[in-house]
Amino acid sequence: MAYASVTYTSASGTTFALTNSEGIAIGYIRQQDVKVYVNDVLKTLGVDYNFNSAGTAVVFNVALSGATVLIQRITEIAEPTVVYTAGSTLTATDLNNADNQIRFGLQEFRDSVNAGQGVTDGDKGDIIVGNSGSTWSIDAAAVVEGKIDSGAVTESKIGSNAVTESKIASGSVTETKLADNSVTSAKIVAGTIVNSDINASAAIDGTKISPNFGSQNIQTTGNVQATGNVQASGSVVLVGAGGNTSLTASSTAGNNTLILPNSNGTANQFIKNSGTAGTLGWSSLTENSNNNLFGKNGGLIPASYYYRLESDVNHSNSIAAQNIFGVGPVLASSTVYEFESVFTLRRASAAYATHTILIGFGDGTGTLITTNNIAYYSIGNFSASASTVAAPDVNTVFETTNFNSVTAASGAATGALVLILLVKGTVSVNAGGTFIPQFRLSALPGSTQTYQTAAGSYFRIWELGASGSNTSIGTWQA
Repeated sequence: MAYASVTYTSASGTTFALTNSEGIAIGYIRQQDVKVYVNDVLKTLGVDYNFNSAGTAVVFNVALSGATVLIQRITEIAEPTVVYTAGSTLTATDLNNADNQIRFGLQEFRDSVNAGQGVTDGDKGDIIVGNSGSTWSIDAAAVVEGKIDSGAVTESKIGSNAVTESKIASGSVTETKLADNSVTSAKIVAGTIVNSDINASAAIDGTKISPNFGSQNIQTTGNVQATGNVQASGSVVLVGAGGNTSLTASSTAGNNTLILPNSNGTANQFIKNSGTAGTLGWSSLTENSNNNLFGKNGGLIPASYYYRLESDVNHSNSIAAQNIFGVGPVLASSTVYEFESVFTLRRASAAYATHTILIGFGDGTGTLITTNNIAYYSIGNFSASASTVAAPDVNTVFETTNFNSVTAASGAATGALVLILLVKGTVSVNAGGTFIPQFRLSALPGSTQTYQTAAGSYFRIWELGASGSNTSIGTWQA
């Protein structure tokens, strides 16, 4: 019978009792004195297993299956369990622990003698004994440099691939340790050769660099020079301080050659094709402050503000001024403009009160239009049906900012009403602001008979020049 150990063979489960083969409990002073082996591998208390609450069994964290489990007590006898001092209180626990240290040590010695072994299975410090003394394992950290005789480790003692990078001290492989031609391309890790590894005077020949740089960017703080053609399948991007400019070839088939001018040109010139297609040269147009261009002989090429309705604009049942388009252009101060508009005002067939329609212009600031310096005329037709509008029956010229009647009073009880007008004129702007085409009614037509500005109506206005004097564009003679 073994006093201090028990072996479970073909064991399964998680809990194994601390009782020997006779069913007698295996006592211990400290839990760490109890060693647990699974298939001759020492397990760690608190990691692989713990004790049950009564301290009478070990409990594995993971269930075992078909394993050999050895539970063996090895009492620490290097130091006394209890140290007595003069005048101290003598307790039963101290006496029992002191007695158990001696008794447990004797039991473990008896187990070794009864087994016919000089050494029992278990952890002996740097050596672990297993399989009833037939297996001895040296701890990995036990064989230190001081335990190896000088010259004892020969080439035959070193296994294949045993000397890894971590076994070589930093800086120990010097140039003399390398055989000639031993450092080949295969021995160099990709990406390990950096700029500082290349001699400044290496002068690497351009033929050694593959012309295909893949998806990498080529960057330099110097100049890029070429005596041949420079080709790019994408765009050529010119990077500036505030943004980039891209030059991209046409996506259609064919090659194009553009020859740049041989000078920088002068202010306000532009590049155009010269007499030879593809040979570019400088040409001139004059522009005013609002980017209107003047042709070679001084004729005006206007840059217009333009607004067109894609859908109807609904108006209210009111005699107040109403915005024909719902918007108006913002004009510059001290400037003369010319304008043109074609629009349709219409209302559905229904009873309505007798009224006339008046048109005029307003602004958002009250100082936009110089008094009596707007002139325009209107031409159009007022009819009960858009399909019957024929020859103009309205042809009126105005020179005022006031509202002016463009229809005669109509008192028909029912019927659709349609007003189609072409309005053209000029305006001299005092202070900059919003220029608003408007209409108003002489009387309320009725809440269900409000007007609409029809889709397709438009308003266009463009700059002529500065105000304050006659506007003159081109050459004029008295």
